[in-house]
Amino acid sequence: MGLKSLLSKPSDSQPQQATLPPYSGNDAKTPVISQPPAIQAYGTANLQPIELHVYKEGSLFGMDDIITGPDKQQMQYYLHFPVKFLSGRWDLSLRQGGPQGPEICQIIKGGSWSNSFEIRWNGGAVTPVQQLGTFRMRYEFPASQEVYIWKSDNLMTSDYHFSLYKSSELGLPKEQRTLIAHWRTSIATFSKDGCLEIHPHFSHEVELILATALGVEVLTEGADALRRSRDSHSTI
Repeated sequence: MGLKSLLSKPSDSQPQQATLPPYSGNDAKTPVISQPPAIQAYGTANLQPIELHVYKEGSLFGMDDIITGPDKQQMQYYLHFPVKFLSGRWDLSLRQGGPQGPEICQIIKGGSWSNSFEIRWNGGAVTPVQQLGTFRMRYEFPASQEVYIWKSDNLMTSDYHFSLYKSSELGLPKEQRTLIAHWRTSIATFSKDGCLEIHPHFSHEVELILATALGVEVLTEGADALRRSRDSHSTI
């Protein structure tokens, strides 16, 4: 199924904050700068991508996120983002079901001198997410049996759309790589951060992929805001 048909879904309004069901997995939508890659079904089964929509929580000074499935209504995850003004550090908390749900992991960045970060799972395991390069967005991290890498779709959309590949396949032509997941940043609304699509064959790694995508999105959003600030000052 192509991406355009996957994205033709109603209503991108703020999700409901009512009774919160346990996570079941799924997401989609957002205006795009360039046509993003489609996540194709493998084999003969007509499998749907797992879709997760990331919305801003809505409070005046808050930075928390609400994460829904494809219905864009029922909350499946909640990202708590403590505001630390004038600090390059963060320690985000990803929770299941809602703000009071069980913590899945913490997404931690140590300081402004580095754009790498790490994920500390509830249970003690740590997943390092290492920035590679400076001018094009690339973040590498270990998964269950492979090393994965988030990579910007192209230079023009480096702060908006990025894809997840196996690091071992990065030297192959794009059409020969395994597209594990894709993130699209919402650029025409202030209420939504973006949409994450995950290939269903990687459903066992949904929370790892989501946590890394959220960390990368926070970093790229911050870089984009800094660049806009510099551009505005340069025109004065």
